[in-house]
Formats: sequence, structure tokens, C-alpha cells
Amino acid sequence: MANKSKYTVELIKGTGLVPETMTLLENYEGQDKNSFVKLILDNNVLATSSERRVKDIVSRVFFKRYVDPDRTIAPRLKTIREKGLPLKQFKQLLYLYTVRVDAVLRDFITNVLDPIVNEGKVILDDSAPKAFIEHLNDEEGLNWNDGNIRRVASGLHEVLVDFDVLSKKKDINIDGISSFVFLYILHDLHFKGLSDKKVWEHPDWKLFFLDRYAVLDLIKEHSLRDGYIAQSSGDLLAITWNFKNMEEMINGIL
Repeated sequence: MANKSKYTVELIKGTGLVPETMTLLENYEGQDKNSFVKLILDNNVLATSSERRVKDIVSRVFFKRYVDPDRTIAPRLKTIREKGLPLKQFKQLLYLYTVRVDAVLRDFITNVLDPIVNEGKVILDDSAPKAFIEHLNDEEGLNWNDGNIRRVASGLHEVLVDFDVLSKKKDINIDGISSFVFLYILHDLHFKGLSDKKVWEHPDWKLFFLDRYAVLDLIKEHSLRDGYIAQSSGDLLAITWNFKNMEEMINGIL
């Protein structure tokens, strides 16, 4: 697990916030955080939100997920949406970037949800989120009070519902990763400088309940026709990449 400092209660500040994120992406033109907050407030872009809530959404959700890790993310997502990627698939990208910046959410998915799905089950026990947070609190010495434990546990469920990973009844969605999102992650990891094998075995695939064999099957399925040529034998994988950057990949696939 990640070290203690990576576990926060930030998830309860935002959950998925899909409609708000879509609106903010439409209005984002590379502004710094303070300028963007001012723009959103001055134009009442998030009409039902108070000033404090707007600041939280922009600073602790939008920027944390889609700007601070890499300033190319938000413009890239904006382009993808403008090109007409269906909302169901677009949510998978928002889910990816949300999980990447929240260690609580990532560990819950990889340590609780993924094993459940791999066991062939499709329903999450009602007590699982709270039990996970209590365990995390004890093991990592977080000293979260009962109120925070309950709110973060509830936040886990809410954010996964927002991204269609769980239903409100806690059924786990096993429809699988979309073709475009698979190719997006594959190329994103490659352009981050990872070796072909590390791309294949990256922890991000577990967010979509894919083991290394399923990932390899998808790599082979898209080879030749979607921007790369893959060759594999046993534990060896070699990919010849045709796209030079993510922008070229997006324009070539969408």
C-alpha cells in the first residue's frame, strides 16, 4: 500500500462530479487556478454552487485530477469530448484520472473490488467499504474519527456509482473497458516512458478488472489496426508504436 501521507479524506469533497467536470472542461482554456475560480464565479457557471463550493470543486477536484498531475490532461479530455466520444466511455477516462490521484479509492478497487470480480462475484457486500476504511485507518495509523470513516466509506460507494462502476444497489459493473479507453491508457503509459512489459503489467488495468492475460488478449486484438504492432511469446512482449504522441493517437483513433 501507499505510505500514510497519500491517504486523505479528499474523496468526500467531490465524488464523481461528472456534470460539473464536463461544464468546467468546456470553460477551461489553460487558466491558473485562481483565474479559473474567478471566471467560474463571475459567470455563475456552476449556478447552484456557493463560492466556497466552487473553490472546492475547482481546486480540490478539477485541478487535482485533471490539471495538476499533467497540464495536458484537461485539454486532451476536452478534445476527446468535442470529437464526440460517448459519455459512457468518457466517464471511464474521468474515472481513470480520479483513481490515479486518490490512494484510498485505488486501494479499495484493487484490494477489494478486483478480487471480488476475479472470484466470479458481481455484488459488493454492504459492509465492505466501511470495513476497508476501518482496516486502512488501523493499519496506517490515520487517526480518522468515526464521522470521517463513515463519510469516506460512503464516498467510495458514491464515486463508483457516479462512474458506473457500481450500481446504487452495489452491483459491480463488469461490462469491461471500452476499446478507445483501452487504447488511450495503453498509449498514455507508453508515452510516459514505460517499457512494453511495464505497460502490459501496469496496475491501472486492475481498475477495469483486467488481469495480465486479459490485457494481452486486448493488446493482440487491437494490434495492426489501431496504431501499433504487437508480438508476444510467453512473458515477452514487443510493441512497434506508430503514433508519435497522444494527440496523434487521439486524432488517429477518433
